[in-house]
Amino acid sequence: MERSKRSKAESTSHIRKSLGLHSSLLYGLNDTFRQHHVSYGSMVETVLCAGVVSRVSSVLQRDVKQFGKQFLFDRKEETCWNSDQGSSQWITLELPHKVCISEIHIQFQGGFSSRSCILEGCLKECELEKIAEFYPEDNNALQKFDFPEKYVEKLRLSFPSSTDFFGRIIVYQLDLLGQKK
Repeated sequence: MERSKRSKAESTSHIRKSLGLHSSLLYGLNDTFRQHHVSYGSMVETVLCAGVVSRVSSVLQRDVKQFGKQFLFDRKEETCWNSDQGSSQWITLELPHKVCISEIHIQFQGGFSSRSCILEGCLKECELEKIAEFYPEDNNALQKFDFPEKYVEKLRLSFPSSTDFFGRIIVYQLDLLGQKK
């Protein structure tokens, strides 16, 4: 009974003390969560659709039937895009209409990931500009990166440096999330 009568402030104070958190940090985390939830929450969806035109820098031994760009978006665990060797691999996407992007999901093969990724984008008639740079881990997990919202029709995801000695990149999944406008 006593526990259920505890006020919200007392509960927060109890949590803060048990975790050793300063009150401003705790409230700052709550505000950050609330902003992320409101701006990205349930309104975020994939912006990739049937009309997307994709290009890649290379395909391993030009074997597009086994390692082509079409496998970036098929959501199958056993297929992937595999670049050929060489530095600075990339993927470009041209969307059929303007979208507002705010998040990217990517799954590399461990040992064949990029040390850093540079996402650039623009509207159709404009020059590409840097949207975000992020640093994925060298593993097989699906990794998620968010960034400030940006309206785009064209995108370029660059992989300037691979963890593979020969510069190969292997991507099992790629998805862009945001709002369709």
